Amino acid sequence: MKFYKKQLECFDQIVDIPSDPRSLAYQEIIKKLTGEKFSSEFIELLQAVCKDNVYVDHYTMKYNEEGKRDWSIGTNRKIRDIHDKFTKGSRDKRILIRARHT
Repeated sequence: MKFYKKQLECFDQIVDIPSDPRSLAYQEIIKKLTGEKFSSEFIELLQAVCKDNVYVDHYTMKYNEEGKRDWSIGTNRKIRDIHDKFTKGSRDKRILIRARHT
């Protein structure tokens, strides 16, 4: 019984690992935007999400030649994939994109 009880305690500590970090990042950015009255930059939002969510942070992590974190949509494919969820295909109607960066 003690062993079974210990197993049940451990199950409470198990967390779900998201299957698609791009969708998780998209949802977390939407949460950050909810209730905001001012415009926000995509990279700033993503950086805020990365501070709060370890899965998104590790997914987007890439370093450039100088050893600095690469936050560029142009050179970091994973960040570009998240960005494309906002700019291509069926977009969330609650979000107004004012300018696109290439």
